[in-house]
Amino acid sequence: MPSDAKHLTFLVKGIVDIGKAQNLAEVQALTKMLVRYIELERITESLTPDRVRLKLTAWNGVHNKINLIKEVRTATGLGLKETKDLCELGGIIPKEFETADALKLKSTIELLGGTVDLIGGSEMLNILHGD
Repeated sequence: MPSDAKHLTFLVKGIVDIGKAQNLAEVQALTKMLVRYIELERITESLTPDRVRLKLTAWNGVHNKINLIKEVRTATGLGLKETKDLCELGGIIPKEFETADALKLKSTIELLGGTVDLIGGSEMLNILHGD
């Protein structure tokens, strides 16, 4: 199935699921998932082999929490709440980096107790579509 057809199928299925939702919480959860999907699609359009994103996958250690948030906030320019949520819950940092800069930030995050993966354009598409 062509990539555009996959995207459209996913979005239509999500909209149908929202229509079948039994309560407001389900509607909100499904809507949030669709919005995130669309945001990630927009993100992947700009990725090239020499530009990558970072995905925070875990964080261990209360003693470095503030330093971890400071480092991620400085690197991304996100607000304090967004950075705190990203560090605590994990997720893809909404900024692309040159590979060398990403590797530096990755090692800093790991020194502070975080676990992070580098994601390039094709890897991001695989995450989105489950290929």
